[in-house]
Amino acid sequence: MAENPLNSAKTLLSQLLNEKVKLTAERAALDKRATELDKLIHRVESLVAALQQVKSAQDTEARIRNDESAASENYALVHDLDPPARNPKKEEVAKVAREIIEEAGHPLNRGDLFQRLQSKGIDLQGANPQMVLSTMLWRAGEKAGIVRLKRSGGGYWLKERPWPDAGYDPESVFD
Repeated sequence: MAENPLNSAKTLLSQLLNEKVKLTAERAALDKRATELDKLIHRVESLVAALQQVKSAQDTEARIRNDESAASENYALVHDLDPPARNPKKEEVAKVAREIIEEAGHPLNRGDLFQRLQSKGIDLQGANPQMVLSTMLWRAGEKAGIVRLKRSGGGYWLKERPWPDAGYDPESVFD
């Protein structure tokens, strides 16, 4: 028997409606899955950003360590790794200076005294080693037995001995 065109249309309509329902459900499931995937992608992107920040911080720390290491290496290249030499004690310097002045038999200016100390193995360090010598003798004070003459050429002299050319008299209060 021949099919009725109306029945065929109804059957086709029913099939198409069922197919539409299935496709709509499938699309809803895919939309739901797409939303889930979008959330996962967002989480992954957040983790990537966080890890990039950590890596950047590590790189910065490594650069700082390298800079510090390089600075340390540069310092070692420029400076001796041995600690800087220390100056001898002021009392020792004053004792040798006194011996040098006694040997000379006359007052010595700072430069001459400094050179003679060096020739005896006394090596003074500092930005201005001759000023270091002056400071040491000044700080050694009365015990050192050395005075600094201020008149007639000046220089360093023995505290207990007069030096008339400079007007120095150990008995006098005024120098």
